[in-house]
Amino acid sequence: MGLVYVTGVPGAGKSAVRGELRRRGVPALGVDEDHIGAFHTRNGAVVDPENVVDTATWRSRHEWRIRRDRLTGLRPDDAAALYLCGSAANESDVWDLFDAVVALVVDDDTLRERLAARTGNNFGKAEDELALALGWNRTYEADLRACGAIVIDATRAISDVVDELLDRTTTAG
Repeated sequence: MGLVYVTGVPGAGKSAVRGELRRRGVPALGVDEDHIGAFHTRNGAVVDPENVVDTATWRSRHEWRIRRDRLTGLRPDDAAALYLCGSAANESDVWDLFDAVVALVVDDDTLRERLAARTGNNFGKAEDELALALGWNRTYEADLRACGAIVIDATRAISDVVDELLDRTTTAG
């Protein structure tokens, strides 16, 4: 299949999918965890990680973006698939580098529950961030369907989500 991008709103299950893929021995990277993304100023300059100040005010002046230069070296060999899980402000700008884009979708109640229960990432716990995530969620599925993404219901058990992901991305193309 090649390079597969697995995306979704905060709390949709991207990190859980990445973890389950890796548990199964399937190559999977995270935009955040594997430094494929970075914060950028609004004019496009990359921010050094030691200069990141994770506050709402700081985030209002910066964007988390996938670094195109870090994607170009990720092409898997032959028919092997490599899954990149995450989300970024500029993801549609790099879709041309992927063989498939998968959108994990959840309903608002599931999103609220998952964001409240998160332990590894605080985004979505503050009221203004929760409102942002819920706003994104209202149009997310329709927007990604319109762009040709494979849409997967991620409200189910993670093993079922990953089973469908593997089935749909190893038979697509």
